[in-house]
Amino acid sequence: MAKAKQSSWRHRIARVFARRSAVTPPGGSECGKAKTGLRNERGVALMLALLFVVLLTALVVEYMYESNVDAAFVQGYASEVEAYVAARSAIANGIALLEADLLQAYEAGGELFDSLHDPWAYGVQFQPMNNAIMQCRIEDEYGKINLNALMSPDGEEHNEILVHALEILFRMRGADDDVVDAILEWMDPRGATNGRGQGNSGDSYYQGLDIPYGSKQAPMDSVEELLLVRGVTPELFYGDPEEEQQPLPRLLTVNGHPQGQINVNTAAFETLEALGEALDGRLALADVVMRERESAPFQDRDDLENRGVYSPPRSRRGRGGGGGDTRHYVTTQSSMFRLIGDGMMDNAATRIEAHVWRDADAGAGGLRILDWRVTR
Repeated sequence: MAKAKQSSWRHRIARVFARRSAVTPPGGSECGKAKTGLRNERGVALMLALLFVVLLTALVVEYMYESNVDAAFVQGYASEVEAYVAARSAIANGIALLEADLLQAYEAGGELFDSLHDPWAYGVQFQPMNNAIMQCRIEDEYGKINLNALMSPDGEEHNEILVHALEILFRMRGADDDVVDAILEWMDPRGATNGRGQGNSGDSYYQGLDIPYGSKQAPMDSVEELLLVRGVTPELFYGDPEEEQQPLPRLLTVNGHPQGQINVNTAAFETLEALGEALDGRLALADVVMRERESAPFQDRDDLENRGVYSPPRSRRGRGGGGGDTRHYVTTQSSMFRLIGDGMMDNAATRIEAHVWRDADAGAGGLRILDWRVTR
């Protein structure tokens, strides 16, 4: 009996081990392999899905970035267009002021004269233009020393009074007379001379620069051209603000009176001071003009003489010092004006500079734009 029971337990244990061996054999079954393969396929699918999400995210981010760039570009371009239109409108308003001033003089029937009391002198103040802002400043070019009037077109003759006035103006800024000689050399059509027929090495200086160039040997096209001339430094050109010196474009021009006459109603104090000393050594000429024109602008030559601006010629003293007749170097009328129109829209800004010729004898139709420069 005991042996039968023991045999029965052995059979049961054997059957249990047999079953386990059938379900999980030592080397792994086909079912286990299937489960392992399924897990691997699911891992690969997950990796592909993640890779797809990453690529899709990158594409979306790139698209959004390009869209934002395009939108900013379009907006910036629109702002530039608005600013340019505003600047053009500012110039148009400035020309309208010059025309209105001319018509007002005709209606009054009096002598035409230009002064800082005229409406054009106040320019166009900041005002809206569509979605932008515009403003226009007007400068009288006859109130400045004309660089192109320093010498005759052939270079044979020089306006000694005007040359001396320019020397005095530069001397007040700490420069010496060699700067004026260099300017004359630059414009002299006969080549590298000092403006008085004496050769020098001026042109060789320009050829010896890191970026060589030759002298102009022709009239200047802009006042900024002075920065190319030997001896004209940025400090000299832009002036010292602490000394209340104005930039040279406010005092000099290349589009002034052909004979170099200066409108005493609009000239700056520095210009009048230099001209007065060059004419007769009277440093008080600038004070007289500034005081008199504050009360009322000078209207004509008789008014200039009656109010003490004219002075009789005196004997020359040194290089261009004195001896000039004031009548030949001053005026009260102007025909050339510089208009600076600004247009601003968001971060975009456009400036247009135009030189406008006004022919008083031609009436309202006598305004012509001679020069046009756009700066963005």
